[in-house]
Amino acid sequence: SHRRPPKIHDWILYCDVVSGDPDLIHHVTFDLKDNSFSPRILTVHSPVRKDEYWRFSIKKTTADVDINAEIIVRGRGGSCRSTRYRIILSGDGSSLPWQDFIETRPHKPLKPLKLPPDTNFGIELEMTCASRDSTNSISSTIYDRSQIDVRVFNNYSRAKKHE
Repeated sequence: SHRRPPKIHDWILYCDVVSGDPDLIHHVTFDLKDNSFSPRILTVHSPVRKDEYWRFSIKKTTADVDINAEIIVRGRGGSCRSTRYRIILSGDGSSLPWQDFIETRPHKPLKPLKLPPDTNFGIELEMTCASRDSTNSISSTIYDRSQIDVRVFNNYSRAKKHE
């Protein structure tokens, strides 16, 4: 008898902030509870904006094996909410009902994240800073606080070419 090769699945495990301030969440940890994953525990500090909500997520590719996961939300004050979820790799996927997370402790300030070496990112200042702030003073402040070289582009299309 021939064994059928396992089907490969691409999937996303996520935690959405559907209301409230996403900055109240320090990070979301995804524990995949399976030692075949390396790393097994993944922590996401920065959510991505999606339409009307913010999403903390991880993307994985696996074979035909269902996975137990734990999603842990940690607030800026240290409060924690944990939810267990079984990832079943058949059908169109599923989600849990909404759950509330309430940060009950005093908020600690957010710390800057360390960027991997050779990381490029852009900041569009047109709508995000006061008109009295020059791009040169903003880039100098970023450099002074991070020691990351900053290149200023006053033309958006030129900046996009350097991504």
